[in-house]
Amino acid sequence: MLIIFFTLTAIGIYLILADIFKISKLKKKVTLVNLTKRNRKKKNTKSLEVLLLEYATKLSKYIKLNEYNKEKLSMILRSAQIKVSPEVYVADVYIKTGIMVFISAIVFFIAPLLSIVFLVISVVVYIKEYGKAEEILRKKKVKIECELPRFAMTIEQELETNRDVLRILENYQKYSNSSNLGSELEITVADMRSGSYEEALRRFETRIGSSALSEVIRGLTGVLNGNDETLYFRVLANNLAELEYQRLRGIALKRPQKIKKYSAIMLGCMMLIYAVVLGYEIVNGISNMF
Repeated sequence: MLIIFFTLTAIGIYLILADIFKISKLKKKVTLVNLTKRNRKKKNTKSLEVLLLEYATKLSKYIKLNEYNKEKLSMILRSAQIKVSPEVYVADVYIKTGIMVFISAIVFFIAPLLSIVFLVISVVVYIKEYGKAEEILRKKKVKIECELPRFAMTIEQELETNRDVLRILENYQKYSNSSNLGSELEITVADMRSGSYEEALRRFETRIGSSALSEVIRGLTGVLNGNDETLYFRVLANNLAELEYQRLRGIALKRPQKIKKYSAIMLGCMMLIYAVVLGYEIVNGISNMF
């Protein structure tokens, strides 16, 4: 009984610590090792994804997009760092969805009800694949918004000695090359060098679609128009820092709920152990009486 008690207690403590410190589960580690080995074996072979992309490239010649949708999708793909043309991206979605529809059509002659399942899967595949770039951009947007307080504070400090917007963005981009905001600033700086500063900033704002970033762009546009925006960025940096604090506080408040789940499991295991021991003693006591 002591062995069972200590085993279950150890499991409960491990689950709590694993959730706190984000320790990877053994299954994930095994999967990662197997994936690494598999990648080494298939180093010289074409993956299914590459094969589908080749067919998508051929099909893209017949895909026609209007200028607005093409430009919008092109900006999203560039910001999400997906290095394919809008036509190839759409063709890839059509091919993956078409495969599931084809499977559904074949299954229909064998099991009509099962074909409905594959038809639903094809719809899910279409939505997921078409929105893949936007999902990457959404996660990127969250990371960029986390960096905006520091960005606004840096602009405020730079404006005290320098009012060249291009130089301010270049200086910040140099020290945040590996960040998501740094990569976006690299695109924006190149865009500003080849055209209008305001148009480049507006395209930067449109790509990310963040209200917090729009506030920063509004201040930079004011600097381009000759306004003194030092106080504006000082207040904005404080407001953005407060919003980031509230966001992190919300995440922290959610975390105890996850820990409670494992604590409840551990408590249940301990109560079960005591119940088994108590039941065992009662049974032994009754047997001794008779």
